[in-house]
Amino acid sequence: MKVILDKDFAKISLYEDFKILEVIWKRKVTAEEYKYTFEFAVIFSEENAGSAENFISDIRLQGIVGPAERKWFQEIMIPRATKSGVKHAAVVFSGGVFAKYYLNNITGTTKKLGIDMKFFNDLNQAHEWIKSFY
Repeated sequence: MKVILDKDFAKISLYEDFKILEVIWKRKVTAEEYKYTFEFAVIFSEENAGSAENFISDIRLQGIVGPAERKWFQEIMIPRATKSGVKHAAVVFSGGVFAKYYLNNITGTTKKLGIDMKFFNDLNQAHEWIKSFY
């Protein structure tokens, strides 16, 4: 595992053996921090073609994402991630109603773009699911 970004609000790691790019949200984030983190992840994926076919995001501490940020993520970031080679996405969440709403909206976009996405309550289970493709 190689840490490629470590801020007080998020950490991004690359698990090279399984081509996993993992985002761990450390606290409730601002719109700017949310966008910065995903921009960083997608740019890394674009510049390192084939290194991040799988994406894991642990959103348990992320906080509520506003509608404008969710729309930006769906319309800009998910298509860019798909073009950079992302095939599978796992999301770790606590099961809250706002997180479910956020994830249900995103699921439609990932399905259209051919990203296989699954939800988990445990980070280790998310990793095991991704590893099952290898």
